[in-house]
Amino acid sequence: MRNPAWVLAPGVWVDLRVRRPAPQTVPELGPERILFEDEDLLVLDKPAGLPMHANLDPARPHLLGLLEAFLTRRDGQAGYLGIHQRLDMETSGVVLLARSLRANPGLARQFEGRLVRKSYLALVRTAGRVPPASWLETRPLGAPLRRGGAVPILESGGSAARTEFTVLASAGRALLIQACPQTGRKHQIRAHLAGWGLPILGDALYGGPRSVGGVSVPRPMLHAWRLELQHPHFDHPLCFEAPLPGDFSRLGEQLGVLGVWRARESGR
Repeated sequence: MRNPAWVLAPGVWVDLRVRRPAPQTVPELGPERILFEDEDLLVLDKPAGLPMHANLDPARPHLLGLLEAFLTRRDGQAGYLGIHQRLDMETSGVVLLARSLRANPGLARQFEGRLVRKSYLALVRTAGRVPPASWLETRPLGAPLRRGGAVPILESGGSAARTEFTVLASAGRALLIQACPQTGRKHQIRAHLAGWGLPILGDALYGGPRSVGGVSVPRPMLHAWRLELQHPHFDHPLCFEAPLPGDFSRLGEQLGVLGVWRARESGR
């Protein structure tokens, strides 16, 4: 019986067959993941597939827990960690945390004031609609239709959302797109690209194909590439960049867009 509305009657037997989940491989967070560290900031290259913090499954590894364990092994204690930025579980790339209380006001002012420039890279496939070289998407976003569901794009109402997009390279029907969100709404980049008919490869929630050219795409191909802001205490400019992860690079090379992009960058 697969009908969730079916009402049990007295005397009915229910036979439950529970599949044993595969054992989880607990990743380790090592020094190679640290992009920058001083007494005020800690900047990490987050691996894909890792939630930022604990969820309903207490046994599931999460970034904050692994980071605390690493710092405790290294320093004898984790110390202060303040979260000002979050990435979706399947998104890789740059994430920043505060290491001191004095850093919080300056970071909060920049994130809340939209003074932090966040740049993401996304791999997409066109479906006949070719986007302009760059564009600004301003359609608002609604609330998820259900827990964990997709966020709908609205023509009016909802939450204001602004994302600046640039096509960095194209090869065949594949595109490498840079996305710079100017607001911080849930699934903003994913929803805005899907609304343009450009769902991110592997993003099944928004209609993105899970395979291309006979090769499976293990996750949404979205990478938090670059983060630019002022140091919250010393007030000098900072720019952090996370290298492309292996799955993103392999697919981008196979589709040809990374080769086009790198050739263009080297020719500048």
